[in-house]
Amino acid sequence: MTNRLLAGLPNLDQEQLIARCERVHVQAGECLYEPGTPIRFVYFPTSSFASLLIDTGRSTGVEVALIGAEGMWGLSSMLDIATEPFKVLVQATGSAWRMDISEFQRQIATRPVLRTRLARYFFVRMSDLAQMVACTGYHLIEARLARWLLMTGDRAHSQQFHLTQELMALVLGVRRAGVTVAAGSLQQRGLISYHRGRIAIRDRRGLERVSCSCYARARASYARHLG
Repeated sequence: MTNRLLAGLPNLDQEQLIARCERVHVQAGECLYEPGTPIRFVYFPTSSFASLLIDTGRSTGVEVALIGAEGMWGLSSMLDIATEPFKVLVQATGSAWRMDISEFQRQIATRPVLRTRLARYFFVRMSDLAQMVACTGYHLIEARLARWLLMTGDRAHSQQFHLTQELMALVLGVRRAGVTVAAGSLQQRGLISYHRGRIAIRDRRGLERVSCSCYARARASYARHLG
């Protein structure tokens, strides 16, 4: 598997950039960054994905982004800011390309194509964060859960994955009872199956219709600006 952000670079830039990375394996539950702590490495995930969480005074925080092979972790370093504003928690075990932050900043300074592509990605990420604020405040739990399941499936490269109701409630910032009702409704309509934390998307098109418009908007924004 590849990282889509790097795959969009010219072949020579892509090859030379990856040559300066090391392949690492990250584990589900691993915390890569804590808010305000120095960034030592940036990551370009290939088969793993992670939640970006913001502190709300609860034990884990609320998810504001789910980043997999379409993006990177440690994006603030492209602005010469050496700390991460979010907690970055790996949700799926897998691989990633890892680069030392000093080397990453040297690459940005000497590769205009990379700098432009990362700036476009930064714009997409900021747009997604703004959309997430509106989504959390105005969209129903069922529609938000459908969106999040679709996003997870995209990043897991699979229509089946493991998620507990506790995790879904935490990342959506709602009570577990709300997730139970929403997941039950999606299952009754034949859109998903859910048993002991194992979720399978049974009707993807149907789930997309139930999902709030944020899912389609995010995909369209990425395609428009990053291809």
